[in-house]
Order: sequence, then structure tokens, then C-alpha cells
Amino acid sequence: MQNPPRARRATGLVAAVALSTIALSACTPPRAPDVPKVQRVTTYACDRGPMLVVHWPAQPDGPALLEMNGRTVPLQPERVVTGFGYGDGGTYIRGQGNTMFFQAPRVLRVNCVAR
Repeated sequence: MQNPPRARRATGLVAAVALSTIALSACTPPRAPDVPKVQRVTTYACDRGPMLVVHWPAQPDGPALLEMNGRTVPLQPERVVTGFGYGDGGTYIRGQGNTMFFQAPRVLRVNCVAR
């Protein structure tokens, strides 16, 4: 037994909608990764010459982004008694007010002052 003409049209319509949905979803660009929201940016002049830029998080528990030597390192907040502290298990910044120190693997501790 054959489908009546109305059923064939409905089946064809469903197939057309399904195909167009699949085709359009292929055109949708991939979602960009979430970028931490930044509240402010501070540039630090450090002993022995390096300049460091810290992008401070908008949320208290968000990561700070440390720019140094052309690379960016996300640092997670760490508990400190006073001031601030961020690190990733190897690279650390700690400080209070406009001064901080920076420490990384194979790098001696460096004192820095906000500019």
C-alpha cells in the first residue's frame, strides 16, 4: 500500500527541514573559549630589568594573567595572610600595595614596583 499524497508531502517536508538544519549547523562557527574578565592592568618594573604586566581578574576567585617575555601565563589565586598571591605551581607573584615579587622555575626571586 502506498502513502497518500498528503503523507508523502509531510515526509518530504520533514526531510527537507532536517537536512537544512544539519547544513546550517555546519556553518555555525565554533564557540570561542571563555576568556577571563579583566578588571585592571598593571605594569611592573622589576629588578634586573624585566617588565611584567598583570591583568587582574574582575572576580576575586578568577585567574590573573601574567605577561612576561612575550608569553601569557594564567595564575590562580592563592590564600595569603595579607596582600595578594597568585601562582600555577611553579610561577608565583606575591605582593601588597604597589610592590610585588615574582618567582619562576630556574629564576631567582625578582622584586617589582608598579609604574
